Amino acid sequence: MRMLKTPSAKATSKIVKKYGNKVSISNSYLKGDFTIKNFRTYDYACEVDICFKGEIMVSYAGKKQWYSSSIMKESTSNGRRVSKIKVNRFIKRNMFFEVKTYLKYFDVDLVYYDLIKKINWI
Repeated sequence: MRMLKTPSAKATSKIVKKYGNKVSISNSYLKGDFTIKNFRTYDYACEVDICFKGEIMVSYAGKKQWYSSSIMKESTSNGRRVSKIKVNRFIKRNMFFEVKTYLKYFDVDLVYYDLIKKINWI
């Protein structure tokens, strides 16, 4: 796995980083904004790092409602905490279509939700 360093790959990365700020997202599970923080091109695919500022709709502690990133610090009455891995996977799956559609403007094809590598939830 080698990162491409061709002029076109560098230009695409620079453009995506420059114009990938503050994209609104609103669906049945997510509402807020995402920003593309990093973009990498490899031989087989492209990878993206995202910063998400918003809320998610989940069922937690018996209540289905909108939660902010503060849910990561809370614990339930029996001492259980929310899994960061499961929350990141949930955000990736529900954000994939919007990120893929946005990257199409730059002629970038994001194939799988696993190619959203890093999520920073604020």
